[in-house]
Amino acid sequence: MDQAEKEALEAQRREIMQRRAQFFIDNPELAAWTKTKKIIYWFLAGYLILHSVLSIVVMTMSGILTSRDLIMELVKCLFGMFWLFLFTNPSGTGNWRLHVMLYVSAAGNLMTVLNNSALVQDVLLTLPQMQIGYMLLYGGLIVMELLYPALLFIIATYLIAFRKHREWSEQVEAMYKSSIKEMSGKP
Repeated sequence: MDQAEKEALEAQRREIMQRRAQFFIDNPELAAWTKTKKIIYWFLAGYLILHSVLSIVVMTMSGILTSRDLIMELVKCLFGMFWLFLFTNPSGTGNWRLHVMLYVSAAGNLMTVLNNSALVQDVLLTLPQMQIGYMLLYGGLIVMELLYPALLFIIATYLIAFRKHREWSEQVEAMYKSSIKEMSGKP
C-alpha cells in the first residue's frame, strides 16, 4: 500500500469518525445511553478489581498467599472483566440480547454463593473473634460475594427490561455496523 492509499484510508476513517460523533450530537439520548453502559461496565470492572484486591490482602494477612493464588486471582479478575465487556457492550457495538448473559452470570454466581454457604456461615461465626482490620476486610469480601449476583441481576434488568433501552441499543449497534461496513469497503 503506497502513501496515497494510506492517506485516503486515513481521510475516510476521519470522515466516518466525524459522522459517528455527529450521530451522537444529533441523538443525545443515544450518546447518554452509550455513556451509561460504559459507566455500568466500569463500575462492575471496578467491583471485580476491588474484590480481587480484598482477596489478595486477606490471603496475605492470613499467610496463605502463594504465587499460584495470586495468578489465579488476577486471571479470574481479568476473565470476569472480559466477559462483562462482552455482556454489557459498553461501546455499543454488540446486540442487546447479549445482556441476557448477565442473568446467566448472576445465576452462576448465586449458585457459587449457595454452594459455599456453609463456609460463609463458619466464617461469619468466627468474624467476631478476629482482629478488627482482618474482620472488616473479610466481612467486606463476604458482603461483596453476596451482593454480586444481585448487582448483575439488577443491571441486566435495567439494560433489557425497558423497550426504550433495547431500541437504543439496536440504534447504536446499527450505526456502528454501518461505520464498520464503510471502513471495510463492503457495500
